[in-house]
Amino acid sequence: MSKLVEYAQAVLDQMIKTADGNNPPVWTGNMTQLINELAPISYYGAITKKLKDAGAIVQTKRGGGGSPSQWAITDPDAGLMEITGSPRTQGLVRKRTLEGRVEVLERLVGNVDVAKMFADHMKDGH
Repeated sequence: MSKLVEYAQAVLDQMIKTADGNNPPVWTGNMTQLINELAPISYYGAITKKLKDAGAIVQTKRGGGGSPSQWAITDPDAGLMEITGSPRTQGLVRKRTLEGRVEVLERLVGNVDVAKMFADHMKDGH
């Protein structure tokens, strides 16, 4: 297991441990501080990218200054290892991950059809 995967897993585990009891659980805090406690801060971008790309977390509120950010833990069991296999398998894994993230976002915003909203937005040429 690479150091990046180890660090990302440690960050995700701590987020899960300290998240609220909502569905999906939401972690509130300072991501920079959390990563700095668990890994070299130089890994910040790679760790957050790994967790987001795996579908493990979605930022629901930006922080800044003294204000904490909020992150929905969309897939606590996300596979953080590199996606391997044929291009078709990799595509299927990415599609499943994206579908899971859309489902969580729909739950977060209520009865809004996020997929339809995105498709409509794309039809409008954005």
